[in-house]
Amino acid sequence: MISDRFSDSTRAYQGVVQGAGLSFVDDIGRLAIGTLRPDLTFILDLPVGMGLARAESRGTTNRYERMGEAFHEHLRGAFLAIASKETDRIKVVDASGSEDEVAERLESEVSLRWPIP
Repeated sequence: MISDRFSDSTRAYQGVVQGAGLSFVDDIGRLAIGTLRPDLTFILDLPVGMGLARAESRGTTNRYERMGEAFHEHLRGAFLAIASKETDRIKVVDASGSEDEVAERLESEVSLRWPIP
């Protein structure tokens, strides 16, 4: 299964940035999904200004994208802190390149985990 959001997003957004607390979010997560965890998680990382510029270039922004740079700096820090505690499962990938460059980085990480014979 591939998912574009999972409990790490909830931990970062609601647990850290919006102040619910990681313990509270983790407790609810255990009730909802038990011990289910992704085998591999990617955090596509880039400077906040670049990410917000990309969002604006699409022509529409969502409520989170409109929350400003300070919010996103805090959020980026939350994701990177989560990643630093689970380095076997979470891979931080530089997303500052072109779509093809980022796709190559992702493919490389996947092939390290699951080599194609």
